[in-house]
Amino acid sequence: MAGEHRLALLPLLVALLCSSVPSFAQGPFVNFEAKQTRSIQLSPDQTRLFVVNTPDARLSVFDVIDPSRPVLVAEIPVGIGPVSVNARTDDEVWVVNEVSDSVSVVSVSGGIVTDTLYVQDEPADVVFANGRAFVSATRRNEVAVFDINTHVQLAAIPLLGESPRALALSEDGSKLYAAFALSGNRTTLVPFEDAPAQPDPVNPLLPDPPQVGLIVDAADPTWAPAVIGFSMPDNDVVEIDTDTVAVTRYFPRVGTVNLALAVSPVSGDIHVANTDARNLVRFEPELRGHFVTNRISVISEADGA
Repeated sequence: MAGEHRLALLPLLVALLCSSVPSFAQGPFVNFEAKQTRSIQLSPDQTRLFVVNTPDARLSVFDVIDPSRPVLVAEIPVGIGPVSVNARTDDEVWVVNEVSDSVSVVSVSGGIVTDTLYVQDEPADVVFANGRAFVSATRRNEVAVFDINTHVQLAAIPLLGESPRALALSEDGSKLYAAFALSGNRTTLVPFEDAPAQPDPVNPLLPDPPQVGLIVDAADPTWAPAVIGFSMPDNDVVEIDTDTVAVTRYFPRVGTVNLALAVSPVSGDIHVANTDARNLVRFEPELRGHFVTNRISVISEADGA
């Protein structure tokens, strides 16, 4: 009977224990919508795959010795909004955190962040060359340069372009390329009082269209310099010497929004994934819903064409 009483008390004891444990309600999740740049990277020996877990602020590490069966082996907390990862060695990985304005230096074997480098404002990518780490700083339109061993900042390279994000290196590491995410396509707006009238509506029963401004190429001689009294840069990609950390040239007329870079190990040509706005094509039915083109543009390393 005593044993039966003990068994009968178990549910009550469990209920009392559960009621004594404080409950923590799950708060609302805040999604900062950080923009991934280099979200996946293999270790130099190709046995580990590093992936940024952007909303959960972690670095996921996978064993890919058997590439057909990746195995998750670690989840390492980093800064808020990790958007890029690059492995300096098989054990040292740098993670760029857009929201935290920081770079986390991660020990893979230790599963911890060993150092934090602060980079303002909204860092986006990191690459290594000539004993230095180059980090794109999107909001400041510059590239920050760090010593890869001491982690001391050595320089900040100012750039003539809007929102440098993706980075890539030449095969020998002597040249750094940065893509301007918001470079535009050299278009501007003619004020409505100077713009021509819109075409007549297709339906004759509709009233005359209103007088509106007109999007034009800022270098179009029809409007410049008579109406457009200024020039507009259209720098899409910049080339930087990794030894002198000096800007050597800009590449224009590549794309409107430039998203990613890759350099051919054979020719050295720069491949740029981008979208190109068709905002100079006016009105339906000419536009026909095709307002942007998704493409990869190739820049000749030899002459920049």
